[in-house]
Amino acid sequence: FITTPDIATVGWRGKFSQIKEAPPLFYRVSLGNEPGMNDIAEAIVSLNKSAHTFYELKLQPGCRYFSTVTAVNENGLGTSVSSDGFLVDLKSPKPGVVYNRLSLTDARYSRELSELSCSWHGFFDEESFIQSYETCVATKRDGKDCDAFKWTDVKFRQSVSLQSSWRHGQVYFNRVRAIDAANRTSEAVTGPGIILDATPPLAVERLDLKPISIKNGNFEEAAQLLRNSSEAIISHSDLIQLWNANASIPYWDIQEGRAISVQVGASLAADGESTLMLFGRVSQTVATKPTCRYRLQLFASPLPVADPLSAMAGGLVTAPGLRRAFRLYDDDANTSKGGKMHWHRQVFYFTANAAESEISIQSLSHHTGLAIDLVSLDLIDTKAAASNLSTNPIHVDTVAARDSGYVHASWDLQDEESGISSVHWAVGTVRGGTQLLPFTYVGPASEATAEVRLVHGSSSVHVSVLAKNGAGLVRLFHSQPSLIDLTPPVIEYVTDGNLTAD
Repeated sequence: FITTPDIATVGWRGKFSQIKEAPPLFYRVSLGNEPGMNDIAEAIVSLNKSAHTFYELKLQPGCRYFSTVTAVNENGLGTSVSSDGFLVDLKSPKPGVVYNRLSLTDARYSRELSELSCSWHGFFDEESFIQSYETCVATKRDGKDCDAFKWTDVKFRQSVSLQSSWRHGQVYFNRVRAIDAANRTSEAVTGPGIILDATPPLAVERLDLKPISIKNGNFEEAAQLLRNSSEAIISHSDLIQLWNANASIPYWDIQEGRAISVQVGASLAADGESTLMLFGRVSQTVATKPTCRYRLQLFASPLPVADPLSAMAGGLVTAPGLRRAFRLYDDDANTSKGGKMHWHRQVFYFTANAAESEISIQSLSHHTGLAIDLVSLDLIDTKAAASNLSTNPIHVDTVAARDSGYVHASWDLQDEESGISSVHWAVGTVRGGTQLLPFTYVGPASEATAEVRLVHGSSSVHVSVLAKNGAGLVRLFHSQPSLIDLTPPVIEYVTDGNLTAD
C-alpha cells in the first residue's frame, strides 16, 4: 500500500545480482494495471541505481497497480521482475466503539485493582485493512494524554486486560486507535469511564436529630369544642356540627375533603388536649435543605366515634420521594362504651430536593377518616462511622397491632465510589435471623416496613440488612433488638387513698 496518488517509488536492490552472462546495460522501470505492462508510466534508469521514483502520477484509490523492472543487456534482451501489486490508500481507518469491559457492554464500576479491561469493534478501513490496534488509559475523558497507561500495541486483538496497580476510587478511560496496512492511524476513541471501588458499603453514624419547626403540629390552635364536650365519645352528628362550622386549621392547608381540629381532652389526645380529625387531605410546606435526610413522625388513631363505619382505618403520607400508606386497627369491639383512642406512632423518612418541601397527610377513606396528632419533623445529622464493626446503622421502630406487629426499619449506609445498588432486608427473633421475614429485595431503598406475626405475645425483633454497592461488593449489617409488646399491662395493687395508706 502507498499513501500518495501522485508519487510511487520502485526498488529492485539485489534482484539481478545473479546475472553473469551479458550483464545489463540499463533498467527499464514501468507501472501498469497488469504485471509487465507500462500503461501508467515508464522510465529508463542507469545501471548504477537500484530505485526510481515516479512523480505526477494519477493513481486511483482501490485500484491495484504493478511495478515491473527489466534488466536490458547489449543485445537488447531483457530479464523482467514484477511486484505482486500495490494499492493506493488515501483514507485513515474509520473509528469504532470502545467498551470498558471484555464483553461488548459497559459497566459503571469495577472492583478489580490489578487489571483494567476493555474491548472494541467497528473499526474498519475502506481502502486497505486494519493490521493492528493500540490502546492506552487516561484519567480524563477530554484531551489526548494517556497519563495512566501509555499507548501499547496489542496486535490484532479486539479486547485486552491491562495489568497494573490501579487506584481505588479513580475514574479511568480506555482509548483505542486502529492502524491500517498503509500505517495510517484512525482517530482515537475514548470509552466510557469506569470507577474502581474495592470496598463494600459503609455504615453511617447517626449523630443527632435536629427538630424542624412544624407549625401547629399538635393542632392546639383554634381547636373546636364539641357540643357534648363532657363526653369522650364522638357521634356522627357531632362531626356534622363541626363540618358546618367550616373552621380552618392554622398553618395547614385543606387540599381535599374535610378536616377539623377538635378538643377531645388530655385523656384522649396524644399531646395536649386537641387532635386533628381528618376525612381528606391536609398539607404544610416546611423549609428544608436539598439532599438532606429527614424523619417525619406522627401519631394516628381510628376515630372514637359511637357508630364506626369500619373497624379499619388508614392514612397516606407524602413528601419528596415519599408516598407510603399505613393501616390502623381498633381492637375495641364496643367503642361506644369505651371511648378510647388507640394511638399508633408512624415514622417516615425522606430526602429533600429543594429549599421547601410539602408534607401531606390524608385518610385512605373520606368516609372512615382518622385522627392525627403530634406531627414532628427532624433533620438527620450523620457522618461516616469510624468503625463499621461497632456501628449499628439500622434504626428500628415497632408498632403493636392486634396479634401482629409492624416493623419499620431505616438504615444509614453509604458508598462514596459506586453508591448503594441494591438492598435486601430480613426480620428475625435472633441476631441475623429470618424467622419473621426472609431476606427481601427492596431496591436501593433506605427504609422498609413489614407486618410480622408473632407466635408469642411479645418478642424482640432483629433486623438484618444486606447491602450491595455498584461494584458488586456486599456487607451485612445488624440492628439492636427492638421489643414488640402485645401483652396488656399488669396492675399489681391499687390504693384508694394516698400513696402510703388506704
